[in-house]
Amino acid sequence: MSDIGKNIQMFRTKKGISKEALANMLSVDLQIICDFEEGKTEPSIDMLPSLAKALDTDADALCSSAADLEAARKKRGKYLLLLPVILICGIFLYQLMSSLRTFMQNTFHTGPYVAMGFLVVPTYYAAAGYFSMSLAGCFLHTRPLTCKYVWVVHILLLIALASYYVFIIPSCLSLFIDFPQWGEYFRIPFNFFIIPNNPEILFVLGAALWITHPDKRRALPTL
Repeated sequence: MSDIGKNIQMFRTKKGISKEALANMLSVDLQIICDFEEGKTEPSIDMLPSLAKALDTDADALCSSAADLEAARKKRGKYLLLLPVILICGIFLYQLMSSLRTFMQNTFHTGPYVAMGFLVVPTYYAAAGYFSMSLAGCFLHTRPLTCKYVWVVHILLLIALASYYVFIIPSCLSLFIDFPQWGEYFRIPFNFFIIPNNPEILFVLGAALWITHPDKRRALPTL
């Protein structure tokens, strides 16, 4: 039995339908389905999409080997474990920012609160945006763009993200240490940055980094 035949039988059994029912859904003879599952013949390229739809999967899954399907299961398991970690980190970060805001109001020491708001929170949003798209790619079978010059956009986004940190880090450090006179030229006023007041910008940027990420690997099959 070929991999395609094994996969057709596996997904049909998982869906809980008989060979006769699958044949009726595809408007083909029962013998054709039997031949597929026994490895005597294989579905044509034109038939694969309708066969995959009938089995609630995709053409990649039907053509995948057992190793590919196992890799897909493991990757989905990893993302399911990471999801609560990301959510817990977000809750912890929110509580920490609330505590630092209270600390700032009581002591008038703005350093920790501002540094968290300008460095850690944007970083979390960017990571959350990238993770969200990775999650969609894993479970919804989406994949990065494959346009000819998409890598140029990806590099420009990386430059934009790196530029933000290059400019904001000296400004955050100036809250804790005294800069020499020459260092003042590298410090930019905080009101120049709009990202801390609009962290969703970093979320979108993180998502865009995944969308434009050059990835020539075949997408994981839908189980």
